[in-house]
Amino acid sequence: MKAALGTIPDKYVYSAYLGESPLASIYQGTTKIWPDNAQRVTRMTLDVASLDGTLNGIYWQLALDAVDTGCTASKFIRFTCDRTYNVNHTYGSYPLVYHMGNGEFSFLNEQGPLARNVHVGDTVAILLVIPSRDSIRTGGLENTPVSYDYPPCIPGTMARGYFNKGRKKVSTGVRLTVSSLPSNKTLLDVHQQQNGHVRGSRDWEYGSVGYVPGETGVRLTVTPHQPVGGAWGGYFRYPAYRLTLHLKILRIETTP
Repeated sequence: MKAALGTIPDKYVYSAYLGESPLASIYQGTTKIWPDNAQRVTRMTLDVASLDGTLNGIYWQLALDAVDTGCTASKFIRFTCDRTYNVNHTYGSYPLVYHMGNGEFSFLNEQGPLARNVHVGDTVAILLVIPSRDSIRTGGLENTPVSYDYPPCIPGTMARGYFNKGRKKVSTGVRLTVSSLPSNKTLLDVHQQQNGHVRGSRDWEYGSVGYVPGETGVRLTVTPHQPVGGAWGGYFRYPAYRLTLHLKILRIETTP
């Protein structure tokens, strides 16, 4: 029996069945492409450490956090090496590669790249497409300041504060202070409050916080002002971004 692959590249051939019986071999022309020539990459280590202390490293870490809950058409990390994969969560028809940490990636279900097409020293393209999103929030209910340490901010990050004004004739608000770490340099210090005969919740933009080279994080301190009526706090709103990283292959593991 002869079956035509047509224009399908051999890198997409993992196995074939006739009914429930597996085929012993698959040829492309006179070249056997499976199983003799189908050794696959199972694990790969990339030079992610080269991103440490850089703005691209912050984009990378924020992207991993963003796709932790899943991928969509507008939120994904796409890994291209011989073919294209989604990182950590599948979306659409893309197969999965999982980031294990420290630059190590694992290809699932033996769908990794063909080993003959991938070599140590080659460059892998990783596309980050991340929509605008909010950080976790820090705040409280009592009249006591709270602080939380975040990763460094990317350009265009906005600090936001929120509070509930549950009583008339009582001015209520919060003060946001953002300090760069470890230098403790103040990047933003703004107080806003709601006065007058109004009630209700407020969620306001306090100002922009950008990237500071050489720093490893930021500390957001939220100080309440006469809190009445509910929760108060602060958070960061990160801008949308689209960025391609190019990382070298340091190590490869293959199927037997």
